Amino acid sequence: MIHKINSRGDKTLREKLLAIYAQKSAPGQRVTDDEVVDAIKSIPPHFANATAIVPSTRTFYDTPGRRWPWNTAGSFTPAIFYPGEMIGLGTDGYATHLDDTAAFKFLGLFEGHFLDTTLPPSTLESMPISQPLTFSMPLASGTASRVTDIGKKVYAVDNAHVQIGTGGLTFGNLVGTIVDIQGTGNPEALTGSEVVIKAAALDYGVAGAIDILPLVVPISATDASRSVYIATSPMRFNAVSYSHTVGSTSGTLQIEKLTGTTAPGSGTVLLTGTIDMSAATAANTVVNGVLIATLASLLLATGDRLGIKIGGTLTSLAGAIASISVTPQ
Repeated sequence: MIHKINSRGDKTLREKLLAIYAQKSAPGQRVTDDEVVDAIKSIPPHFANATAIVPSTRTFYDTPGRRWPWNTAGSFTPAIFYPGEMIGLGTDGYATHLDDTAAFKFLGLFEGHFLDTTLPPSTLESMPISQPLTFSMPLASGTASRVTDIGKKVYAVDNAHVQIGTGGLTFGNLVGTIVDIQGTGNPEALTGSEVVIKAAALDYGVAGAIDILPLVVPISATDASRSVYIATSPMRFNAVSYSHTVGSTSGTLQIEKLTGTTAPGSGTVLLTGTIDMSAATAANTVVNGVLIATLASLLLATGDRLGIKIGGTLTSLAGAIASISVTPQ
C-alpha cells in the first residue's frame, strides 16, 4: 500500500510518519497500515475543511401534492391554472393566481398539469400545490446580479414573473428572497434574467406572514401625537389594532409616517380613516384600522418613523392600547 501525505497536512503527523519510515530503512521492511492509523490517532483532533464526503443531512420544506381549496362561489373568477405558476393565498383563505391585482400571500407553486375552473365538474374545489424551500422564477424585465442582488426581496408582477423591489406595484406581494441567479447563456454567469428564490414564510405552513414585528403602544388620557417607532432597516407597515377599557370624550387615533425632520402630527396618514377612541367604541372591543392603498406610503426606509396622531379630547380614556405590526422588506 502506498501512503500519501497531503502537502497541506498537519506538520506533526508528517513528522511522525517520516520517523516511522526512517525506522524501516532495512531491506524488506515496510510501513504497515496499522502503524499509519496509530500515527493518525495519536494526533490531537483539529478542525479543517472537509476533504471527503460529509455525512450531512438536508431538510426540504414540503413534498409535492399538498392540496388547497379554491373558491367556487363569491368573488372567485373562473380561470385556467398552469403548471409552475405562483399561487397566492387570498384574504378569504382560498388559493388563486399570485399577481398584483389584490393583496395576496405567497402560498406555493401550482403542481398539476392544467386546471380549468371554467369547466365541469363544478365540485372540484381544491388544487395541487408544492411549497418548495427554493425555486426559480423569471424577472419581469432586466437582469439580476450575483454581485449586487443576492439577499434582495422580490415581489409578484404576475403569476409567472417577479421583480426586485416594489417600484410600480400596487400591492407589493412578497414572494421571497434572492439566493442565487440563473446565469444567462451560462449557468455560471454573474447576471441572469431568472432568479432562485427562497420562499417567503413557508416555515408557517403558508407564506407571507414572516418576521412580523409587533409594537405595543399604550395610550393615556394625557397623550399627544408622538413617534413610536424608528425603522433601522427597510420595513413595511402592515396593520394596527386598538382597544380600551374606558372610552374618551371624543378621541381619535391615526397612524402616520414621518420622514426626515417632520414633526409628529404632520406626517403622511396611513389609515383611510381614524379609529374612534371615544365611549362610542365598546369597552374591550378590538378595532382594526383600514390601511390606505398607496403602497409607497406604507413602506419605511431606514430612518423613517411611525407615529400615532391623536385628535379630539382624551378625557376619561383608560386601558387604551394600540398594537402596530411591521415586516422587513
